[in-house]
Amino acid sequence: MKSTWIDTPESLEKFCTRIRGETLAVDTESDHYHAYNARVCLIQVATAEQSALIDPLAIDERGLDPFFDLLHDREVVKIFHAARNDLIEIDRDYGIEVNNLFDTRVAARFLGYQKNSLSWLLEEIVGVKSGGNLQQFDWTTRPLPERALRYAADDVLYLSQLRQRFSRELRESEWWEPFAEYCEYVTESARHEPKAFDPEGWRGFKNSHKLDGRGRATLRDLFLWRHEECEEINRAAFMVLSKRAMISLAKERPETVEALRKVRGLPRSLTAEQEREIVEVIQRSLEGSVPPARLPRTSYSSRDPLEDTRFKALRKWRNKTSNETDLPGEYIATNATLSEIACDPPGSVEELDRFSDILGWHQRIFGQEIVTILAETESV
Repeated sequence: MKSTWIDTPESLEKFCTRIRGETLAVDTESDHYHAYNARVCLIQVATAEQSALIDPLAIDERGLDPFFDLLHDREVVKIFHAARNDLIEIDRDYGIEVNNLFDTRVAARFLGYQKNSLSWLLEEIVGVKSGGNLQQFDWTTRPLPERALRYAADDVLYLSQLRQRFSRELRESEWWEPFAEYCEYVTESARHEPKAFDPEGWRGFKNSHKLDGRGRATLRDLFLWRHEECEEINRAAFMVLSKRAMISLAKERPETVEALRKVRGLPRSLTAEQEREIVEVIQRSLEGSVPPARLPRTSYSSRDPLEDTRFKALRKWRNKTSNETDLPGEYIATNATLSEIACDPPGSVEELDRFSDILGWHQRIFGQEIVTILAETESV
């Protein structure tokens, strides 16, 4: 099936009209590897008979509305593989909620498949080999080369076949309802949460603890400069100045651009202006404050002994249940959820509703076990 390239609002609206009401296989590609702040650069969509590659770099958000309407439509099934990251990125860039999800990776994990990567499933089930690895490809490239077009299209062309297979197996295994609930949970919980920049992040660099006071000051100031530079040009941090290069600069502290260029590990892509700025940052760091070798310890309260007993009992049960059911442990309950339950134990199965990550199927299948374990820890 040949994929149609769509880069105008008009052609997208016509395509969406043709596929309205059909099951959609969807995927996205973003520029994580190259950008400091990633964005969706390509949207792949396929039905049983049609396939398209939508260019969101050429179509603004309003022009994408006809497709977003389909993503939001609860009557239209959307097939993704490992949907969470795609949904978070769609939420980040457009604030769009995707409804009626069928996640083939989640299905494979509920069914206990040996592996769950898309390439493995396609080869094992459909008999199609993956089109290669483009993890480091720059998806802002236009026009996209043939190998990238083929790779992107292959990610959605066969998802319908996986869905057909997994739907049958899920119903036969009686995991269908838990699977459907979990997919709905993914759509509701996959929200973008911006991460604040940590000005002390340089402390986690390898060998940073070996620097002297001025070296720490230089590394700190270079780290802050890199953040500002990356924000301005939206370039991945390691492409502007790698951790290794910053450690070398913090040790050697070159005083001129000529000396800077002799430092090993600096990217050749640095502009003359960036080189001058780096030297200036280093020189200023020699006169500024010196950060302490270690930050003051953050005080924390230890877990209550009874709470800790509850948590350990729940975790032991979770791990045992995971082995017996062949379900991933995090699908049953994450450590964070178990900790919440241990801190505020419910007295009945119904009270498990208090915990947002405990779904209906958890209560039906595991609820009584959880309540019983909690009661037993009270009598120890």
